[in-house]
Amino acid sequence: MRLSNLFLISCLAGGMAILTGPAVADALPESCTSSATTALSADVNVQKEANSLFQDIRDEAIHARFRADRLRAENRSNQVDWVVQGDQLTLLRHNVNVMGAKLCKLQSIESGLAPWQQTEIQRIAAVLPLMADNTTDAINFLNAHQDELWLPGYHVYFHNLYSEARQVAHTSHEGVKETRLMQRQEVNPAS
Repeated sequence: MRLSNLFLISCLAGGMAILTGPAVADALPESCTSSATTALSADVNVQKEANSLFQDIRDEAIHARFRADRLRAENRSNQVDWVVQGDQLTLLRHNVNVMGAKLCKLQSIESGLAPWQQTEIQRIAAVLPLMADNTTDAINFLNAHQDELWLPGYHVYFHNLYSEARQVAHTSHEGVKETRLMQRQEVNPAS
């Protein structure tokens, strides 16, 4: 399933139906590629930008993990309300979109970053499409089975989303930690 299949979801007051539409296409465009290396790429500002982007992705991943965990808990306790589930999926979809936009910015400066930072970006880029797919699948399941949210297949999406968000949070945290370490070494080089 492609990232462009991630759909918007919102509750309608009258019909209480959930509508879908494209959402991730703008957040994770296929044209998001590394820019050419320039003198500016080696600048400390690029490192600061990368650090900020890694931190932003980490924050969004933590929010996504919290929402996925909340959805898991609601389903385990049989306190399943499809409207509430739809609201949580909307927020989770937003987290995925924001992470996609931040990842795109990281990828645009990737060629000017250290090899270990490029590796962290590639790790995030490998997991984020899985999150988008699981979010899409959960939304589609919710749309088709509003009265059958107790089915085990629905629960799998939240388990996967929780695990994937945890992985992205960890990877982006490593990116922040390593960037800070590198910045300290530049300020205080070993004698």
